[in-house]
Amino acid sequence: MDIHEDIKNILDKQIKIQKCIPTTDDIVKDSALFEIKNKQISFTSHASIREHEGLYMRCRMFEKACSQFNINNLKFLFFPHDNTWSYKNNEHYTLAFCKKRHQNFITSPNMHILEPRLDISLNITKDDIPLEQKIKTSIFVGGPQGSQRGDYIYNLSGNETHVGVLTNLPIVSIEYQLKYLFQINIDGHSMSYDRLYWQMDSNSVPVYLNRDKTNVQLHDELILPNKHYIESTTKTWLETCKDLVDSPSLKNISDNGQKFIKDHFKNEPQFVSNSILYYILLTMESQQSVL
Repeated sequence: MDIHEDIKNILDKQIKIQKCIPTTDDIVKDSALFEIKNKQISFTSHASIREHEGLYMRCRMFEKACSQFNINNLKFLFFPHDNTWSYKNNEHYTLAFCKKRHQNFITSPNMHILEPRLDISLNITKDDIPLEQKIKTSIFVGGPQGSQRGDYIYNLSGNETHVGVLTNLPIVSIEYQLKYLFQINIDGHSMSYDRLYWQMDSNSVPVYLNRDKTNVQLHDELILPNKHYIESTTKTWLETCKDLVDSPSLKNISDNGQKFIKDHFKNEPQFVSNSILYYILLTMESQQSVL
């Protein structure tokens, strides 16, 4: 499996500290127990998941993703929710798309890159206009999750330079967003799933506002402020932008982001991400076989 060495090192450390094979007694709110037995996969979910269509569909999607691999026998807990902050640290084999830094969970590639969503976005960024031709201001387009996004849109009241659109519908295309020099990223319930990645792959410059570094996704552990994106806040960005708009560092940040995406996803994010998931499952299976 062609997995980036940095990603492999992160996963190996996360998997190594798992000590206990979970059972149905370990299922808690917003979690499900996945079991692969004789290559057949199934999951048992908490009532909170069965009552939430979105979480249940994520479990079904993850079940489908895991079923494509030649895994014989394995058990693990899975948290499909965006936010795991309320869950206690544990040593059970547990996967999540996003976790808090103190938690022992294993970070799986998230659902947007296990499915072809990021592949589609990266195909769009291939036809991006040069950085020098972009509108010298910023744009944010995202759903209404969390309070920070709404706060930022409120800060734009009366501003005729920067663009902010809060919507749960795909009414503003990536092609349109790429007209702008600065691409704003603001976390919702937790970290964004694929927005930062296509922003980094573009000729624009990603701007991460109020990044909560206690949240952890797999690749984001390696993405560095002011190397791969500009770090700022919802309160200071409008002023900071004025000082940066003609900075020669912008091209370097854009180039660094493109290199990161190429190195880690090789223009095939779905294939690479599924390879990573296979590595996680295979390594867990090997480790559980000797417990």
